[in-house]
Parts: sequence; structure tokens; C-alpha cells
Amino acid sequence: MTGLGVPAADVARSEQGKLPAAKAFTLAERDKHMSEQKISFMAQLDQWTEDNVFAPLLSTDVEGNPEELSQETLDQVKQAIRTKVLDSYHNGQAAAPGVKSQPGSFRPRRQFSK
Repeated sequence: MTGLGVPAADVARSEQGKLPAAKAFTLAERDKHMSEQKISFMAQLDQWTEDNVFAPLLSTDVEGNPEELSQETLDQVKQAIRTKVLDSYHNGQAAAPGVKSQPGSFRPRRQFSK
């Protein structure tokens, strides 16, 4: 018996028998759902393109017939693309100020004439 009135055999102990055994490790709530992974930039761009370019350009009426494209629709699509490109440009400028793209370490093999 332990001092707590519980038989010694019923208390979970570590290998050394000095400390209680560790409780089972559980993931934090934010780590439980794999479906909440970040989407790649290209996948986000594809989704944006479908929502903001293709959907307006390929719209159909209730009967499934293609609708006539209006100048307003074309202007909205053009503006959405321009805004997306400008946002991307600004994000690139803010991401690494002063860091210039460096050429890779690729060097073509030296070719000797025979």
C-alpha cells in the first residue's frame, strides 16, 4: 500500500519506479486536422484564376447557354488581374528588400576540341 491508500501495484510508475509514468502525449487542437494544411501559392493562384477570370468569362444563363460577354465583365476581369499582379509585385518588394537574385552555381562543362 502507498501512503494514499492505493495498493502499490495499482500506481503507474516509470522504469526507475521513482516517478509516476508520463501521461499519453496528445496533439494540440491546432495540430489535429491535416486537412488544414497551407495551400501552395500556385494552388491559390489557380483557385483565384478560376474564381476571378474563368467564372466571369464562362458564365451561363439558367438554361446553360453561354452568356454574351459585356465590356463591363471584360473590364472587371482585366482590373482583377492587374490588382493581383500589383499585389504580387508589392509582396515581392516587401519580402526581401536589398536582396538581389543571384545566379545559380551552374557552370557548363568546358568542352575541349579534338
